[in-house]
Amino acid sequence: QLKQFDGVTKLDASNPVLVTVIFGSLFRVGRALGNDNTGVFLIVAFQTGLCAFAMAQMCKYIYQSTSSKKLYGLAVGFYALVPIWGGASQTVLKDVVHLGFFLLFLQYMARIVFAPDSFPCNIKGCIAKLIIFACLTGLSRKAAEAIVILSMVAVYLYLRKQAPDRKALLGKSVLCVCGVFLAFNMFISCAPDVQSPAEKENYSLPFQQIARYCKQYGDEMSEEEIAIVDQVLDFEVIITEYDPSSSDPVKATFHSTASEMHEFWKQYVRLGFKHPDVYMKHILNGVYKYFYPFSSGNCAYRHYIALDKTNVSGEPYYDAYYVNETAMNSLASYFAQWENGLLLNLLIGPGLYMWLFILCFGYACKTRSVSALTLFTSIVVLLIGLFFSHINGENRYAYPLMASIPFCFALVLSAPSVKKKSTADLVNKIRSALGNQLFRDSALNGLHNPDN
Repeated sequence: QLKQFDGVTKLDASNPVLVTVIFGSLFRVGRALGNDNTGVFLIVAFQTGLCAFAMAQMCKYIYQSTSSKKLYGLAVGFYALVPIWGGASQTVLKDVVHLGFFLLFLQYMARIVFAPDSFPCNIKGCIAKLIIFACLTGLSRKAAEAIVILSMVAVYLYLRKQAPDRKALLGKSVLCVCGVFLAFNMFISCAPDVQSPAEKENYSLPFQQIARYCKQYGDEMSEEEIAIVDQVLDFEVIITEYDPSSSDPVKATFHSTASEMHEFWKQYVRLGFKHPDVYMKHILNGVYKYFYPFSSGNCAYRHYIALDKTNVSGEPYYDAYYVNETAMNSLASYFAQWENGLLLNLLIGPGLYMWLFILCFGYACKTRSVSALTLFTSIVVLLIGLFFSHINGENRYAYPLMASIPFCFALVLSAPSVKKKSTADLVNKIRSALGNQLFRDSALNGLHNPDN
C-alpha cells in the first residue's frame, strides 16, 4: 500500500483505497519530519489512538446501557490487558483501522435503537456520527459496505413500528451512506488509474472445492473433465498444492476470464452431485479454526516491521528498523506466553469468541429480543464473510467479531425482551378487554351473573 501511494505500483482496489491514503499520507509526513521510522511511528500512533478511543467508548456504552460495574470492569480489562489488541494496533495492516471504525459504528447503531430512553442524546447528532462511522467502516475494508448497508436497513425496518421519527432520519442516513459508497466506487475505486481487484479473488471457495475434488478423485475424472479444469486452473499444480487452510496456492494458477468459464461452472455443479461430501468436507476444513477454541488462529501476533529488511525492500527502499530489538523481543516473548499458556490461549484465537457470540445470539432468540437480534445483523454478515474467506482462522479478519463480544453481552443483558404469555395472562387480558360488553349483554339477556 505504501508503494501504491508513492506511485511505484498502481493503486489496487483489492486493498481499501481509503486506508492506502491514510497510511501513505502518515508515512510521507513522518519521512518529511525525520525518517522512515517516524512514518511507521505515525501509522502505529494513529491506529493505537483510534482503537483506544473506540474501545474506551465501547466501555462507556456498556456501563451506560447495563449500569453493571462488573461487566464494565471486565470490558476494560479485556481491551487493556489481552495483548492481541496491543499487538494488532502496532501492526501496519489495513484491518486494524477497520476494527476501530467498526466498533464506533456498532455503538451508534445501538444508541439510535435505544434512544431516548436508555441514551438521552441529540438524535440528529447521533445520526450524523453514525453516517460518518458507517462510511469509514464500509470504505476501510473490502466488502464491508455490505455489512454496513444490511445492518442499517435492518435497524430501519425495526424502527418502522418502534419509532417512526427515528425511522425517517435513519432512512435518509441509509440513502446518504449508499450515495457515498456509490460515488467512491464510481470515481475512485473504478477510476482508470486504479486497478480493479483480481477476478480470482471472487472464487476462493469454489476453486478450493474443485481442487479438493481433483486431489481425491482425479483418477476417476475423464480427460475431458481434466481439460475443462485445466483451462481455468493448472490441474497438475492444484492436486499437489491444495491446502484447505489457504486458497492462495490454488488461486495463483488461475489463467482464465469470466467469459471463458461457462463450462467450468457447469462441471463444478456436476462434480458436486457426484461426490457432495468433498465440497462439504472442504468447507469444514476451511473454517474449523473459527470454531475451535484452542486454536490461536493464523498470525495471532505480527511484528510491525519485517525482521528481514529484504521483505520490505523495493523501489523505493523503506528504511524501517527496530531501534531497540531487545524490547521488541521481550514484547514478542510476553505475547508467546499468552499464546501458549493454558486457558490464556483461549483469548488469542477466534474460536472462543465465536461460541460466545453464538451463546448471545441464542439467548436473544430465546428471550425474543428483537432489538438485540437486529443489532446482531452486522456480526452475522461478518461471519458469513469469514466462512467464505480464503484463509482458515485468520485473526485479523476476525478482529471485529472478537472485539465485539463485550458489546454482545451488554446487548443481551440490556435489550428489552418479549416474554411468553401464560394462559392465565391471556384469559385475564381478554376478560379485561371484553368486560364492559359482557355486562351489557348480561343486562339485556336478564342474566345477573356476569361470569356466565
